Amino acid sequence: MFYSERQEELLTLLKKEKSMRVSSIAQKLFTSESTVRRDLTALEKEGLLRRTFGGAVIRETERADEPLVIRNTKNKKAKEEIARHAAELVRDGMLIFLDSSTTAAHLVPHLARFHELTVVTNSPAISIALGEVGIQNFCTGGEFSAPSGSYVGGYAVDFLRDFYADIAFISCRGFSDDGLLTESNVEFVHVKKQMMKNAKRRVFICDSSKFGRVFSQRLADKNDFDDIITDVKD
Repeated sequence: MFYSERQEELLTLLKKEKSMRVSSIAQKLFTSESTVRRDLTALEKEGLLRRTFGGAVIRETERADEPLVIRNTKNKKAKEEIARHAAELVRDGMLIFLDSSTTAAHLVPHLARFHELTVVTNSPAISIALGEVGIQNFCTGGEFSAPSGSYVGGYAVDFLRDFYADIAFISCRGFSDDGLLTESNVEFVHVKKQMMKNAKRRVFICDSSKFGRVFSQRLADKNDFDDIITDVKD
């Protein structure tokens, strides 16, 4: 599903307030209550919220794969800053891996200035964005994970095995205090590990909202990376 800017703002409001009435949402978004009700119905079908009498409550996604539409609204400024610094490592003629993280997606506008660049990703949204700025790219295909908006599974991993990258840009769901990277889904781990395995240089990109959080699947250790780029200044 493609979400309108209004629906993203609605989800951001609910994420902050946890529950809201239709009248309050309409007032905040400067739209009609009937429009809000339609949006709530559509978003409920996607499993992003639950309708209540006269309003809605956000669904907790902490233990599940967090929907792309929610991740897109988080810490945009920090991710843009991280992406700007990450792009400084890129050079003309490189082949790079981008995972399906929203932090990696913020790299796309910065890559447009490079020549003869090739990008391999498991995110169809990133692939489309790369094409729109004229960057040659390959998208893995595979089993589609709707919440994350990415391809996973054995086909995606096999596709990646045929490419050898100069740099892999990798993010994660959680970054523990002792430097452990974790994910909520083992399928994401397989894809990202293959990217790391087939890259000369591994770059960890992570905003501070992930710090101190641990999920069920181990991805890597911070020492497995050549560079770590975050929004936290030493």
